Amino acid sequence: MNLTDNRTMLEAAGIHVREGADLIQKWMELIHVTVPYEFHPYGPCSKLETELRPIFLDAMERAKAAFVEAGAMLPVLIGEDAIRVYEFPRQAQVMFVFYRQVAGKPLEFSRTYDLTPDVVGWLVTTNRWQRVTSH
Repeated sequence: MNLTDNRTMLEAAGIHVREGADLIQKWMELIHVTVPYEFHPYGPCSKLETELRPIFLDAMERAKAAFVEAGAMLPVLIGEDAIRVYEFPRQAQVMFVFYRQVAGKPLEFSRTYDLTPDVVGWLVTTNRWQRVTSH
C-alpha cells in the first residue's frame, strides 16, 4: 500500500499521519533516540551481543541488509530522495520507508518503531513531536 496515496483513508480511520522531507533530517539528528540491535562482534560464530544504536541508523542498516538480500551490490547507497519518514502521533510510532532499484526492479523496505512514553514525552518537551488528542 502506498501510504501517501492512502493518507485520506488513514485520516478517516483516525490515524493521524505526519510526513515530509524535514522529518528525514529530524530523525537523522536524533541520535539519542536509540533501539537495541543484536550482532556477532567477531563473525557469525562469536557470541551474540546487544547494543543500542540511533533509530534512524537502525532503520537504514536494516534496509541496506534487505536490499543486499534482494540482490543489491555493495556498497548499498540510499539517497535522501529515496527515504520517506512517517510519524503516527496517536499511535506513538515512526515509520521509515526506503526505496531502491535492485536488478531493474523497484523495491521498498519499511520499518516501524513503537516509541516509549518517555521518548514521546521528551520529543514533545523539545518540540519535536506533535501530540494529537482529538479524533
